[in-house]
Amino acid sequence: MNSFQYHPHPAVDAEMPNRSVLAKRLQYLLAATALSLLAQPALAQSANSFLTPEYYRSGALAQVNAAAAYALGFTGAGVTVAVVDSGLDTRHPEFTGRIVPGYDFAFNIPVQINEDHDTDAKTPTNSGSHGTHVAGIIAAARNGTEMQGVAYNANILPVVYNDTTNNPDTFFSAAWNYVAAQNVAIASNSLGLNDCVRRPTDKCNVTEYTRAEVDSLYPTMLASMRATAAAGTLMVFATGNEAQSSPDVLGGMPYLVPELKNNWLAVGAVDANNTIANFSNRCGVAKDWCLVAPGVAIYSTVTLGEGTGTDGGYGDKSGTSMATPVVSGVAALVKEAFPWFTAYDLQQALLTTATDLGAPGVDDVYGWGLVNAAKAVLGYGQFVTTTTLDTKGYSSTFSNDISGTGGLIKAGAGTLTLIGTNTYSGGTTIAGGTLQIGNGGTTGSITGNVLDNGTLAFNRSDALTYGGVVSGAGNLVKAGAGTLTLTGANTYTGGTTISSGTLQIGNGGTTGAIVGNVANSDTLAFKRSDTLTFGGAVSGTGRLVQAGTGTTILTGTNTYTGGTTISSGTLQIGNGGTTGSIVGNVVDNGTLAFNRSDSFIFSGAISGTGNLVKDGAGTLSLTGNNSYTGLTAVIGGQLSVNGAFASQLAIGSSGTLRGTGTLNGPLVVAGRLAPGNSPGTLTVAGPVTFASGSTFQTDIDGTGTGTGAGNYSRLVTTGSSGTVTVTGGTITPTLRGITGSATNSYTPSLGSSYTVIQTSAGLAGSFSGLAQPASGLPTSTRFDALYTPTSLSLVVTPLSYGTLAANGLASTANTNATGAALDSFRPTAGVAMAGTTGLLFGNLYTLTPAALPYALAQLSGEAHASAAAQVFEDARQVRSAIYDRLDGSAAAKAGTDSARLSKSLDIAIWATGYGGWGNASGSGAYKLDWTQSGFIGGADVEVFGNTRLGLALGTGSSAGNVGSLNSTVDNSHTDLAAYGATRFGALLAKYGVAYSWNNIDTSRTVAFSGLWNQLGSSADGNTTQVFGELSYDFRVNQAQVSPFASVAYVKQDFDAFHETGGAAALYGSTLGMTTTLTTVGARVSTDIALGNGTLTPSAKLGWQHAFGDTATGATMWFAGSNPFLVTGTPIARDALALNLGLAYGFTNNVSASVAYDGVLAADAQDSTLKANLKVAF
Repeated sequence: MNSFQYHPHPAVDAEMPNRSVLAKRLQYLLAATALSLLAQPALAQSANSFLTPEYYRSGALAQVNAAAAYALGFTGAGVTVAVVDSGLDTRHPEFTGRIVPGYDFAFNIPVQINEDHDTDAKTPTNSGSHGTHVAGIIAAARNGTEMQGVAYNANILPVVYNDTTNNPDTFFSAAWNYVAAQNVAIASNSLGLNDCVRRPTDKCNVTEYTRAEVDSLYPTMLASMRATAAAGTLMVFATGNEAQSSPDVLGGMPYLVPELKNNWLAVGAVDANNTIANFSNRCGVAKDWCLVAPGVAIYSTVTLGEGTGTDGGYGDKSGTSMATPVVSGVAALVKEAFPWFTAYDLQQALLTTATDLGAPGVDDVYGWGLVNAAKAVLGYGQFVTTTTLDTKGYSSTFSNDISGTGGLIKAGAGTLTLIGTNTYSGGTTIAGGTLQIGNGGTTGSITGNVLDNGTLAFNRSDALTYGGVVSGAGNLVKAGAGTLTLTGANTYTGGTTISSGTLQIGNGGTTGAIVGNVANSDTLAFKRSDTLTFGGAVSGTGRLVQAGTGTTILTGTNTYTGGTTISSGTLQIGNGGTTGSIVGNVVDNGTLAFNRSDSFIFSGAISGTGNLVKDGAGTLSLTGNNSYTGLTAVIGGQLSVNGAFASQLAIGSSGTLRGTGTLNGPLVVAGRLAPGNSPGTLTVAGPVTFASGSTFQTDIDGTGTGTGAGNYSRLVTTGSSGTVTVTGGTITPTLRGITGSATNSYTPSLGSSYTVIQTSAGLAGSFSGLAQPASGLPTSTRFDALYTPTSLSLVVTPLSYGTLAANGLASTANTNATGAALDSFRPTAGVAMAGTTGLLFGNLYTLTPAALPYALAQLSGEAHASAAAQVFEDARQVRSAIYDRLDGSAAAKAGTDSARLSKSLDIAIWATGYGGWGNASGSGAYKLDWTQSGFIGGADVEVFGNTRLGLALGTGSSAGNVGSLNSTVDNSHTDLAAYGATRFGALLAKYGVAYSWNNIDTSRTVAFSGLWNQLGSSADGNTTQVFGELSYDFRVNQAQVSPFASVAYVKQDFDAFHETGGAAALYGSTLGMTTTLTTVGARVSTDIALGNGTLTPSAKLGWQHAFGDTATGATMWFAGSNPFLVTGTPIARDALALNLGLAYGFTNNVSASVAYDGVLAADAQDSTLKANLKVAF
C-alpha cells in the first residue's frame, strides 16, 4: 500500500517568473488609476469606494465581486476562520490585532503573537510561507498597503500541522480535534495528503480509494473531522493540484464518507479568465459540494523577509491552495451577514450563488461554478433539498432569486426576509419566528404552499399575487404600501395582521380565502367572482374593500373603524344566522347585503351609487344619513330606516320595511310596509307604489301622530313627486301585539278615524282588501278605508248596518232593513269605493255614531211605503162624496120628506168640492202629514119608483209630507164612479163602485256628512172600490134616525218606480193592497123651516174597522243591493167615523150643504171639509 504524506505542491506554490508578476501588477496599477479618474461623485456607485489598488493587487477580489459585499457592510468582522495549514507569521502587520492564538502542533505549543509559526520554509523547490500566504488571502487588512484579504476584518485562528510523524492520520487528527473544540464557523485547509506529481506511486484521485481503505488508513482523522462537523464548522478543502478529473482523497472525502458532506467544500482553481487552471483537479465526483475560485498568481502575505514588497512580506503564489482561502474568506463574509448560519447554510449559500462556468448547471469541471461574494452575502440561491433555516432570533434578508426543487423550513425566533423572485418548488414551512416576503420595495416573492406555524409576512410597495395555500397554526402579516393578493384556499388559524397596504383575497376569479381574525390597520380587500364566506372578526383602524363581481359574506363580529368600500360585487353581512356585523360608513358602488335572523342596528352612513339588499328573517335598522342612490331591495325580514335615505327602495314579497326615517327616492312595495317603529311616521320624498300582494300595516295605539305609545303609524309623502299608487295588496291595522313602544291596550271607538296615508302629490288606485285585527276593536265593529285624492284613512264602522243595536244605537225595523240592504252591497273593506257606491259609503263611514240611525232612516225611502196610506185616504173622498149625495137624495128620504123632490124631477145634478188634512203614524214609521183637495160631481135619475142610479166623475190631489225625513208624497187622481140607492120601506140600500187613476210623485232629500241628494220618482197606480150601506130609517119626533152598517172593498195597485238624483236613489217594485172596511153607526137629521127654505142639520157617527192589508210597505233596493222591505204608516184598524153636515134647500130643486167628514184613530186622522150644490130637474 502506498504511504501518505503531507506535501505542498511545489510546481504551483513557487513564485511565478518576475515577468509574469510584473505584468499582472501593471494591470492592477492601470486599473486602479483608471478607477481613480472615473470615481466622480455623480457617477460613483456604492461599491466604487472599495475599488482601490490594494483591492485589485490581490488578483482575486474583483474576480469574486468582493466589493459588492463590502458595500453592503460585510467585511468578516466578528468572524474567526481557522487556518489549518503550515502556520502563520504572526508578526506580519496585515494581521495585527486579529490573530486568535491557536496551536502549533509542530512544536506542541500555543501560537505566540509576534512570532513566526509558519513551518513551511523556503527552499529552492518551495517558495515557503504557505500558511501565511493562505491567511493573507483570507484576512489581510485593508490598510492601504500592498493588498487586502477577502474578509479583511475577520480573525485568524492558526492551527499548525505536525507532519513530523509522517503519519497523516495522526497530525491531521490532532489539528482537527483542536478545531472542533474552538467553536469556529469556518476552517480552511489548503494542504493535501499526497503528492502523486512527485511520487507517481501515490494515488491522486479520490475515486481510486474505497471507504474501507480510508476507514483503515485514517480512523483517527475521520473521527476528528466528524467531531468538527458535529461542532458546526464548515471545512473548506482544496481539490488538489494534480490536474485530476476529481479531487484528491482529502478534498473529495465526502465521496467516501458522505456524513461529512453537509460540512464540506472542495475548491478548485481558475485563472483570471475563469478557466480551470491547468494544474487544478476538477470537481468530478465531488461536484455537488465543489466550486472554484481564483488560484493563479494570487498576491498575498508571506513570512517577513522572504518575499517582496513592504518588509519583504508579500508574494505571488498559484494553486488550489490559493483558491481555497478565497472561498474561506467569502464564507467569512457570509457568516458575518448571517451569524446564525450553520455550516450547511454557509456551504449552500456559497454553492448555490456561484457563477455558473463551463457546462450549464453543476458540472464535473467547475462544480457549482465560481464563488460569488456579491451574491453569497445575499443568502441562498437555491434550495436543493428541504432546508431548515434557524435564524436564532436574528433578522436577516435573502436577496437572491431562490430556485430549486427543495423547500424551506423557517425555524427559530427572528425574521428571515426574502426579497428575491423565489421559485423553489419544495414548499415552505414556518416552524418558528417570521418569514417575510419583501422588505418594503418591489421585490420578494415565493411560490407553492406554506405550512405556517409562526408568522408569514409580506412587505412590498407594489402589487404581489401569491397563489399558494397557507396552512398551519401561525399568522400572516401584511406590511408595506403595496397590495398582496392571496388566491389560495388558505387555512392558517393564527389570524391576520395588516399593518399597512392592502391584503386582497382573490384576484377576480373563484379562488382565494383566509380564515380567522384580521387586525386591520390599512386595507382588507376581497375580490372574487363567486361566493366567499369569511367568518373571522376584522378589527383595527383600517378599512375593508369589496371588489370583484362575486359575493363576500362576513359572519364575524367586525369592529374595524376605517370604513367599508364596495367597488363592485356584493358584500353580505351575515348568512342567515345571528352573526355578522360591520361598523362605520360604507361607500357602496356595488351591493351591500344584510342577511341575519335576529335584530341588527347599522348606524353608519351609506353613500355611493350602489344597491342595498336586506335578506334573512331578522330586522335591520339603518339609523345613519344614507345618500347612496342605487336600489334598496328587502328580500326577506325587516328593514327599519330611521335616518335619511336617498336610495330607491323595493320591498320583496317576503320583506318588511319599517322606520321613522325619510326616504328620498322611489319606494316599491311588493311585501310589507309598516311605517314607524311601532308606531311612528315614515316619510317618503318620492313616489310610492304598492304592488299586488303587498301589505300596508299600520299600528294603532292611540290618536296621536307622533312616535311610540298613544300614536298610530303613518306613511307621509312630500314634494311634487311624492305620489302614492296602489295596484293591490292588503291593509293590516294592528291594535294588539304591537312590538314596539306601545300600550297594546288602546281601543278605538265607533267613528274613530286615522289618516294612515297622506300625500300632497296624489293617491291613485286601491288596495284589494283589509285584514281586520283579531282583537282590540269594539264589539260589532270593523275598519273601513276612506280614499281621497291625497289621503287614505281608516275609520271604525259598524260590523253591520243592519244591527245597529249591537253597537248600542237606536234602531227600527226600517233602519235595520235598510242597513241590511247596505250590508249586501257594502264595498270590501280596504277597497277604494268608486262612483255612487263610494259616495254613499264614503259619507256614511264618516258619520258619528249618534248620526247613524237618522242617516239610515233617510236612506230607507220610508215615504214610498207611507204613500199607500195617503192614497187610501184619497180614495175615501170618493166614497164619502157619493154617500153624502145619496144621503140627501129623494130615495133617501122617508115619509113626507120624499115629496119634497117632485116625482117629475127625475134627474139630479150635483157637485161637491172638498179640502182636507190628515196624518198617520205608527209601526215605527215617521209621521206622515197630508192635505187634500178635490172636486167630484155627478148626475143620477130615479127609476122603478124606489131607486136612483147615477154616475160621478172627480179629480183631486193630496200633498203628503214626512217632514222629519225631508220627504214629500204628491198624489193626483181622477175618479170615476157608478152608484145607486134603493128603498124598501124603511130600509135603504146604498151602493157603488169606483175606479181611480193615481199618479204618485215622491221627493226625498238625503243629507248627511258630505252627501246631499235630492231624489225624486214618479209612479202610476189605481184604486178600485166596491162599497155599500144598509140603513133603517125611523123618526123620533122631528128627527130621522138611521142606524146603518156599511162595507167597502178597496184594492190599490202601484207600479214600480226608480228614483233619480244621487247615490241614495232607490228602486221600488210593484205593490198591491186589498183592504176591507166595515162601519157600524147611525145618522140623525132633522128639517127646520127657515125663510123660504128648509135647513137640515145632520150628524153621522160610526165605528170603522179594517180587515186585510192594513200595514203599508214597499220593497225597494239600492243599485246593487239586495231588496229590502220598508214599512210605512199603517191604515188604522179601528177608527171613529164622524160626519157633521148642514144643508139648506132653497127650493124644491136647488139645495146646498156644507159638512165635516173625518176618520179619527189613535195613530191616524183624516179630516175633510166639503161644500155641495145639488140641482134637480
